[in-house]
This record gives sequence, C-alpha cells and structure tokens, in this order.
Amino acid sequence: MYRTNFGIGHSIKDLLETHIPPGGRLGRGHKGLYDTINNSLHFQLGLALASLGVITSLVAQHMYSLPAYAFIAQDFTTQAALYTHHQYIAGFIMTGAFAHGAIFFIRDYNPEQNEDNVLARMLDHKEAIISHLSWASLFLGSYLGLYVHNDAHGVITSLVAQHMYSLPAYAFIAQDFTTQAALYTHHQYIAGFIMTGAFAHGAIFFIRDYNPEQNEDNVLARMLDHKEAIISHLSWASLFLGFHTLGLYVHNDVMLAFGTPEKQILIEPIFAQWIQSAHGKTSYGFDVLLSSTNGPAFNAGRSIWLPGWLNAVNENSNSLFLTIGPGDFLVHHAIALGLHTTTLILVKGALDARGSKLMPDKKDFGYSFPCDGPGRGGSELYH
Repeated sequence: MYRTNFGIGHSIKDLLETHIPPGGRLGRGHKGLYDTINNSLHFQLGLALASLGVITSLVAQHMYSLPAYAFIAQDFTTQAALYTHHQYIAGFIMTGAFAHGAIFFIRDYNPEQNEDNVLARMLDHKEAIISHLSWASLFLGSYLGLYVHNDAHGVITSLVAQHMYSLPAYAFIAQDFTTQAALYTHHQYIAGFIMTGAFAHGAIFFIRDYNPEQNEDNVLARMLDHKEAIISHLSWASLFLGFHTLGLYVHNDVMLAFGTPEKQILIEPIFAQWIQSAHGKTSYGFDVLLSSTNGPAFNAGRSIWLPGWLNAVNENSNSLFLTIGPGDFLVHHAIALGLHTTTLILVKGALDARGSKLMPDKKDFGYSFPCDGPGRGGSELYH
C-alpha cells in the first residue's frame, strides 16, 4: 500500500530509491526519478500518453481479433472501422507521448539529479537503442539494400493490385465492383508509399554510402554519368503524355459542351483489344489465335482449354473480359502520366542527391539541406 497523507503505508519515493537492479547494469537504478517526475509536467504527460496509447492499440487489436459482442464479428465494415479508428487514436497519442518526452529532456531534465540512473543510462546508450530499433537497416546492410528492398516490394505490390483487379482469383469477387476497386486502390496506395521510400533511401545511399572509387565505371557510376539523359527522357515522356492525354480530354469535353459529340477524337486501344482477341474474344474483328475459328489454336484447343472458356469470354452478361474502348485508352494514359511524372520526380531526386550542375557539392550539405538538397528531391530549381 502506498503512503497516504496520514503517513500510512510505503513511500513511493523510498520504493524507487531502494530499487537498484541486480548486476548494476542500470547504475543507480531509479534514484532521483521521483523528484524528476514530480517536477516535470511533460514527464507525467509523456508517461500517461504512452500508457494510454499502448492500451488504445491493444483495445483496437482485441476488438478486431476477439470481439466481445456476438454479431459484431459478422459486420466486417464495422470491425475494420473500429480497428482503424482506435489505431489512429493510438498513433496520435503515442506521438504526443514522445513529443512531451522530448520537451522534458530539453526543459526539465537535470543531469546532476539523475546521475547514473535509468534516464542517464538511456541517454548514454541512445545510439544502441536507435540502432536496435532500425534492425531492418542493419540486416539489409546499407541504404542501397533498403532502396532495392523497397523498390522490389513496391513493384510487387503494384503488380498485385493490377492482377487482383484484372485477373481475380476468387469466383465471385469480380462481380463485387466496390470490393474490386477498393482492393486495387488500397494496394496501389501501398505501392506508392513503398516506392517513395525506395527512392528516398536511394538518395541517402548516394550521399552516405556511395564510394566513387569502389564503384568506378560500374552500373551505378554509369547511371550517375548518364543521369541527364535518363531524366530528360522521363521528362519528355511525361510532357508527351500530359499534353496529349489532357489535350484529348479538353477537346472531347468542349465538343460535348458545344453539342457536337461526333467531333470527338476517340482512339481505340487496338493493342489491348488484340490481346483480348488472342484469348478468344471475337467482338473486335481480329482473326488471331483463339478468336480465329479456322486457326490451329482454336481447333486444337477445344479439348485443352477450360470447359466453356470461349462462351464465357464472349457472353455479354459476363464480365470476365470487359469490352474496352476509347475511354479505357484515355484512362490508362492518364494513369501512365501520373506514374511517369512521379517516377521523374523520384529519379531526379535520387540521381541529383550527390550534386547537380547548379550545386555540385550538394552531398556535403547533408540530406536535409533546405534549399536544393536531396530531401527536397533537388527540385526547388529545375535545372
């Protein structure tokens, strides 16, 4: 029992002062901690918020995995919403906890009062703590490893998004367009974040770990030597896609607004239609592979292909192979515009991280140099 105002029970201060862990690895243990906590509102806030954040995160996990109500487990939307809601709250609270911890160390921390106790030992070993938290960096060896790792996972995630949408593995999920669109968007968002991290670590690698002598005339050196050509080609592709795609959209919208829809410029996606035709769709008029009734693939494949494949592909009520047209052509080129522009910015930021014609010694100013540093993608002044 803790000591009350009437002097009954044990003193928390005495308990903390007496508690010295065996082995001496934590020095004087908790000595001085009682006064430090009592004299710092930020320390108290940090502890309270950290505790509340952990509890909130545990609540989110347990509400999702061990629902207390009989029927809530069947309502997946509510389950997901509750989980996300509580995890968001936990994230904000934990951020506040560490913010108040930082303020405490700046304003209220007294080195003499906390000599060789838990707080002092924590500050003395902060490098070890941080390095253990960043175990992934240690495991992968360098920022180049993180770049390659994130790059590969970003590409894989984007491919997963595309294939889950265009080639669904489950029998009935293709009929649920909301779920399909949500899955596609979800995985593309993840891919975008991972790819951004990949290029950020690529930039850090070129600043901190890249050794010109060790990499003389290899792939990395050649890439840096030809960065102007790489960036200019990406720039050209982005400008071409931007002007032509948006120009077509503007032209077609104006024609519709003027009441002359027949003057729209509508381009058929013939290459994509050819691919669908090769897989058996006959509505486009291509005479190739499975869409050619006289071809060897059609005749030889009747006993090989899945039963009813050609009927399913060509049936109007089935969405297995959606009929594609000019709208799909425009949308895909609009997506390509976004992808190429994003890639241009990220590649330019990574390749110009060490230096550019405008600022050759950029690498000597650190990652977070505010004007034209790699943290800004080297893009404040486009050169």
